[in-house]
Amino acid sequence: MKSIKNLNIYTIVENMVGGKGWGSWGLSFFLELEDANGNNKNVLLDAGGDKEVFMHNAKAYDIDLSNIDAIFLSHGHWDHSSAILEVVKASGGVKLFTHPEAFSSRFHVTNDGGKRDLGIQKEITVARIEELGGEINFNSEPVEIVPGLWTTGEVERISFETAFSLDEDESVVKIVDGKKIDDTIMDDQSLWAEVEGVGPIILTGCAHAGLINIIEKVKKISNFEKFYGLLGGTHLVGRSDDYIKKTIQGLKSHEFQLLSPCHCTGFKATCFMYGSFQKEFHLNYCGRKFEIGKINLEDQVF
Repeated sequence: MKSIKNLNIYTIVENMVGGKGWGSWGLSFFLELEDANGNNKNVLLDAGGDKEVFMHNAKAYDIDLSNIDAIFLSHGHWDHSSAILEVVKASGGVKLFTHPEAFSSRFHVTNDGGKRDLGIQKEITVARIEELGGEINFNSEPVEIVPGLWTTGEVERISFETAFSLDEDESVVKIVDGKKIDDTIMDDQSLWAEVEGVGPIILTGCAHAGLINIIEKVKKISNFEKFYGLLGGTHLVGRSDDYIKKTIQGLKSHEFQLLSPCHCTGFKATCFMYGSFQKEFHLNYCGRKFEIGKINLEDQVF
């Protein structure tokens, strides 16, 4: 597997904001890279939870949506998908990579009858994406989005980790062939690449598959043992202290030099992560730019 030449990561949507732009629950990264063949490529990882916020921030941060080469949808939840149609339209048609189950109907339910829709916005359909010129690549196996930048494919659940932190009277379900079944969010995938002269990096959407499981999957398909960076959602929000500490212990063995948990990490887990990785930890927020390989610079706002 070949390395990409360089990588800049721009945070378009995140819960917190630095400088200009709007903060909003959700996540979107814009990846600017030179691929393994030496060609400049732009890839969008997720599209936030509010399309008005996404479009405002894209304009505020001078992100050229017409120049996007591919979209990666990490999983089928509303807070990662809001501006997909706008991006497909602006790009003149682009390939979207995601898992076959990403467009499933899914809900968070409680025993008292409460139900909250978790799925992709109803107006964002496969048919509508194709009408706008987009092409969807459904795959549960690892896929090379551009030369040197890969998806994890479906992640095996082998650790202690669970997809959600739920109370006893809660569940997460999806509708398959008209039947309601438990949703373990098997569509959750991440991106990874080796950056030349730097090392391997992993980019997550929500990490419902579990950070340790994701790392183990990348190790399995790449043969990497140590990693340079991990950025993105971790879904440690609402977790017990013991669960968070187990996750941190699992991260320590891989000698990360850059850790930037955000979005669904939660304040408590963020504090735990900072306490355990003070040198490696870098706060993320809307408007944050990461020049991979130059993390010792002061925080950069673009």
